[in-house]
Amino acid sequence: MPEEEQARRNQVMQSRLERYDVIHWGQEFVGELFSVKEQQRQFSARLMDRPSREKLIKDYAASQRRILFLDYDGTLSPFKEHPETAVPGAILIALLTTLSEDPRNNLVIVSGRHRVLLQRWFGSLNIGMVAEHGAWIKEKEKDWVPAVKVESNWKEKVLPILRSHEDRLPGSFTEEKEFSLVWNFRSADPELASVRSKQLADELSYSSENTELQVLQASKSIEVRNIGIDKGMAAKLLLADKTFDFVLAVGDDQADEDLFKVLPEGSYSIKVGLSKSYAKFNLRNHREVVQLLTDLTKTVKP
Repeated sequence: MPEEEQARRNQVMQSRLERYDVIHWGQEFVGELFSVKEQQRQFSARLMDRPSREKLIKDYAASQRRILFLDYDGTLSPFKEHPETAVPGAILIALLTTLSEDPRNNLVIVSGRHRVLLQRWFGSLNIGMVAEHGAWIKEKEKDWVPAVKVESNWKEKVLPILRSHEDRLPGSFTEEKEFSLVWNFRSADPELASVRSKQLADELSYSSENTELQVLQASKSIEVRNIGIDKGMAAKLLLADKTFDFVLAVGDDQADEDLFKVLPEGSYSIKVGLSKSYAKFNLRNHREVVQLLTDLTKTVKP
């Protein structure tokens, strides 16, 4: 390398070191730490406190027409390494049965799961269900119907991309649904999964440009589906032409944000976990959700 080029590069480095010395670096590092603590404080402030919880229960008890939108995985049940093993237990089924038997309640499980699986798990209950994040809707005592009519021939192009990344990340697998494809990596090595999932998300975002597809990233999965299919759209259909005086929605991931955004004024919305959300409140985990729902079953009409 010519001496002139060496001198030029050294000068650039020396100029940077003059500006960005150890004191500057230390101040920036400490500032970032305070920023993280401030974010934690903001999220903690959104946790449902006792007065808010008591008001929710009081409003529930006083209402006559209620609708409860409840996500399943991560909200009513913890995530499992293998999704097919996340079968609802007897205690949860008993709780949902009690809620559904109240004539004032319209209970709706809103999930990304396949409708066949939801039917198998919850079909004996008098509840509504939404499958595949809004692609299929089943109202109480009615049959399943598609929310919108869309094509799924795009799978032929996207499926090979997911399969190739499945081969590159041991423990990952691809789940094919009627109107979507989901690449799951909850059983994979977390560090490698972080890298591979970003690579896949970038590739899918590029390949889906100018198409009718959207890429949805969750904590342990990446889903490709048609634009216009989401939990918010399904909620709008279930809320239309009905007068509810109590609306509650609980969910834990990005797909539930579409639901939170469309709820009418005065609704209760709860995000499970401490992360940014359109929901009004946060609960820490699924156990707190189950406890809140249990408390609702104990209320008496004022």
